[in-house]
Amino acid sequence: MSRFVPVAKVSQVPEGTGRKVRVEEMDLVVFNLDGEFYVFQDFCPEGADLSKAVVSEEGDLLCPFHGWKFDVREGVCAMVPDCQVRHFPVKVEGDQVLADLG
Repeated sequence: MSRFVPVAKVSQVPEGTGRKVRVEEMDLVVFNLDGEFYVFQDFCPEGADLSKAVVSEEGDLLCPFHGWKFDVREGVCAMVPDCQVRHFPVKVEGDQVLADLG
């Protein structure tokens, strides 16, 4: 069942950046890529904070600790396809970014 909750304001996450947030006792990271928002749990499978990742021009999240690359749209790791980060469906209403924490 869908349960969209506010995770950030659009204005808090400029294009090409990410922002760490804490919602319902979960650490999440909100990324803005070309005006589209993506929400992930804030850790890569190796245990590093994904909020410190850099968004590449190709739309990948680059983990600065392990060099792993994740597709920002689906969270799948380019190096280890069976590995992915948990991501959540997102919608924007007005200035609110909402994630389905279902």
